[in-house]
Amino acid sequence: MSGSAWFPLIPLGIAFGALAMREATRALPRDPQRLHASADFTPPDLTLLGARAPAEEQELVIDARLSVARVAGLGLVRVLQGAAVTRAGDEGWTLEVVLELPDAAPAANRLTLRLRTREVLASAVPGCRTADLRGTWAADSLGGDVRIAASWMRMPGGLARLQGVTRIEGFTGGDERTAQEREDGLTLALELQLVPRGTRR
Repeated sequence: MSGSAWFPLIPLGIAFGALAMREATRALPRDPQRLHASADFTPPDLTLLGARAPAEEQELVIDARLSVARVAGLGLVRVLQGAAVTRAGDEGWTLEVVLELPDAAPAANRLTLRLRTREVLASAVPGCRTADLRGTWAADSLGGDVRIAASWMRMPGGLARLQGVTRIEGFTGGDERTAQEREDGLTLALELQLVPRGTRR
């Protein structure tokens, strides 16, 4: 091979040499912490997300398709319907929810809760509030008082989500074995999604 055959490779060699020199002399940060530094967390702008509570009273309905309820020992419970009315800024709300109980439940096929907030507090999570809900429960001829520690969060698009767990004292029955297991009542967990009335679902 003649010497002139190497000429096309000279520019490529110069480029690789320059690249190697640049990488070898690149300055590294003197502070190792800078290599792993991260920006402070900034909560999202709830106004832009549309997740802020309205400045006036609002009526919402429960989206049964996206809501879940569970009774300890009985499993999932179907959410049939329900609605809520919130005061301005979510400073308080009333709630009614109707659940369809499974065949293994005590002598009732529906459970209705009617609740009202007693105390509403802001939380460290943007758009989330905690509340003490109190009211009544009814299942056929049975009924009594109920109290739920709940969280309430506004979601983008005007949606809201409520979560809570409670023990419904006095709600017993069914066969002898399950009645003994639930002699102090049923434990109910709720996760409800609500949408403004009139919203297409």
